Amino acid sequence: MKKSILLGLIFILFFSSFQKNKTATLSGNIEKFNKTPLLVNDFKISNSFDTIHLINGGFNQTIQTENACFKTLKYEQAQKDIFLAPDYSLKISFDATNFGNTIRYEGKGATENRILDSISIATRNFNHRFVYTQPLEIATKYIDSTYDAYQKYFEKLTITNKVDPIFFEYEKESLSYSAFALKTVLGLQNNVKDTSYYHFFNKIAIENDKYLYISSYRSFLQYYINVKTRFILAKMDSLESKLPHAYSNATLKVIDEIKNQKLKEYLVFENTKMKLEFEGADHFEKQKEYFKKNNTDSTYAREIRKIYTRKLLLTSGKEAPGFTCADINGTNYSLTDFKGKYVYLDFWATWCGPCRQEMPSYIKLQSDYKGKDIVFISISIDENKESWEKVVKESKADGLSLITTGGIESNVAKAYQIIGIPTFVLIDKAGKLINSQAQRPSDNDLRKTLDTLLKNQ
Repeated sequence: MKKSILLGLIFILFFSSFQKNKTATLSGNIEKFNKTPLLVNDFKISNSFDTIHLINGGFNQTIQTENACFKTLKYEQAQKDIFLAPDYSLKISFDATNFGNTIRYEGKGATENRILDSISIATRNFNHRFVYTQPLEIATKYIDSTYDAYQKYFEKLTITNKVDPIFFEYEKESLSYSAFALKTVLGLQNNVKDTSYYHFFNKIAIENDKYLYISSYRSFLQYYINVKTRFILAKMDSLESKLPHAYSNATLKVIDEIKNQKLKEYLVFENTKMKLEFEGADHFEKQKEYFKKNNTDSTYAREIRKIYTRKLLLTSGKEAPGFTCADINGTNYSLTDFKGKYVYLDFWATWCGPCRQEMPSYIKLQSDYKGKDIVFISISIDENKESWEKVVKESKADGLSLITTGGIESNVAKAYQIIGIPTFVLIDKAGKLINSQAQRPSDNDLRKTLDTLLKNQ
């Protein structure tokens, strides 16, 4: 009997120790607390934040940390990364009126997070504009030399401050994958087909699931999949590569080649989520079955169900969400004003490069279909009204130019579930959706669609 009790106690102590190693404590105090919620994200669902329980600005919360990880804290519109590892007891204090510049750390993990802040400040000086406007060779040399300097600065900080070895590893990898991600993006943007450009793929860990807790690794992984997908498409003949779903099928083939199951499930989830978010729930069945077959993670499954349910509101035949927005003269227009005509909506902003690239095609489209039973309405999510007015006056477009109040967080943007711009929507004469992810003005298939609709009316 005594032996059984002793064994039971040993098991309890072991289990308690095991549980302890899976969590960290995040506590602290918000000075000048104004009842704004403090949020913390989970890497699995990049845009999903959990609310930290606050009592008069104070908090003490257990955070699940299966591995060491970077998490993002969000307070009002400000965000910052923190580093947590099992058994950390990190205490954070800050002024509610100046979250980013007043944060202080105490407890286990304080030194690591102070160093993380120093690196974050240093990397803000990285000249992204220079990188994207220079020839590829110059841009990549700048990336290599700059990130080499960041690595040396980081190592210098850790020489004078004893840090957790896992933090040292993760931050070094974070900086490395930031550089790799940038170079991969440049290769994609410059449509580099020479595989030798991506020689660094052979020198780094492509499949390491513990690095999923590093945001720059996750970014790199997505770009890596895009590069591999393009390599597959390049080997197809031109007709085959232009078939519907060719890109999507090639992407799934690349993901299928991933051997690490945890990484594969993450990539399947991200690919499925992006397809849903950017293409909608119409014709989603094949991807849905692929996701079910290749995913065992309940968190991913719940998120896909949530997005799918939301996207069903914008499938073909559903009532198009109503809106009221003002034009440059302050006159309000609503969707109901255009019943009896087809409506082509363009969600855009003056600061959006791809939006501006579509503008010449959009203006020509309006001109070519002028006098026909279709209305072209651009809805800007600009928060700087003066910039919008300037562009509208300069464009001299035939269509109707409107602006929202609240930008991407406006009611109309939320109703149409806008997560990226430009987004185009086609609505029928009865005010029902034809396609919530319609073709761009520069796509010849759009003209075929419009011609068919106008011919069969």
